[in-house]
Amino acid sequence: MPRNNRTYESSAALRFNDEGNHELDFDTEYLRTLIRQADFLILAINIRERETGKLFARHYVIQQLGSPLKIGILGIAYPNTPFTTIPKRTMMNRFSKTSAVTALLLALPIGVPVPLALAEKATQPETVPPGESKSAKTKMLEAGARLLQSNNPLKEFDVYLVGFHPMKDHPENQMESHHYCYQVNEDFAQCVLFDDNTKDANLNGIEYIISEKLFALLPEEEKKYWHPHNGEILSGQLIAPNIPDIAEKVLMKEKMNSYGKTWHVWNTGFHEGKPADLLPLGDPMLGWSFNRDGEAMPGLVEERDRKMDINTMETRRKRDDLHKFANPQSGVDDLKGKFGRPFQDIPGVVDKKSINNQSGGK
Repeated sequence: MPRNNRTYESSAALRFNDEGNHELDFDTEYLRTLIRQADFLILAINIRERETGKLFARHYVIQQLGSPLKIGILGIAYPNTPFTTIPKRTMMNRFSKTSAVTALLLALPIGVPVPLALAEKATQPETVPPGESKSAKTKMLEAGARLLQSNNPLKEFDVYLVGFHPMKDHPENQMESHHYCYQVNEDFAQCVLFDDNTKDANLNGIEYIISEKLFALLPEEEKKYWHPHNGEILSGQLIAPNIPDIAEKVLMKEKMNSYGKTWHVWNTGFHEGKPADLLPLGDPMLGWSFNRDGEAMPGLVEERDRKMDINTMETRRKRDDLHKFANPQSGVDDLKGKFGRPFQDIPGVVDKKSINNQSGGK
């Protein structure tokens, strides 16, 4: 190999090399000769042959470093490598997009606890699905995937909302819901729902959000699946944590008069209700919204506020001037009187049917 090429040697006598730009200046046979002559490992996980599209060299190796420790080694070329070869002579033209690092060392202890200094602090969700802990092989595959694969469909899910859903068919089954949303356009958003906001949170549902304009275009039979949002907003229950108050208020104003279609596919824990299922079981559950004070079970909102250090009543007061933007909505009365507790109307939250009845259906 060229004299200035990088050869890495560890205290455990592991020696390896990743392919750099000068190894790629000449033809395929030249590089094969270098690999045959080397007395160390040649690794390249993101360089492919132009003709075949196949990875050219061995892309990773796992070495035993005494019991029980193994180490995984990946060879990764710089992203600018194609521009620092001799372009007319290089026999490679396919480089996977990666971080600008030349090698990744993954120390993966097997059968020993992770050092406390490396463990991420996170609050465990109440529901933890059964299963064996991740193996060293799985962890290494995940690390490689993070480097070499994209997650483009998820990158736009950058709006974070927290609210509550009673299940329409069983209103006393109520849960806190963490929404991660992608605003596709001014009238349509799509959200994935979790039971917490930690790295160990369980995905338990989806929600689509549409504007009043799109709701009006739905077939009448379809509208029964879409819950109104004005009650959630004007009560202060729906929040967008950690953004400035003025930005949150603008966001909530934009969501006034909107509707959501929510399906929860896993009971990961109802507030003081049916015990959680350790796995997703049964039919999807249609989620709804609270449209009157008193519909939420005592302690549900207060528990969220305590965990997230917020004050729903203060948020509600700050949104008083949003009442003037509220139009009557469908679905406000769908669960009226079905919670078994005294309730009180929220100013500005009105069902369309009651307006029609007052006007004689005109």
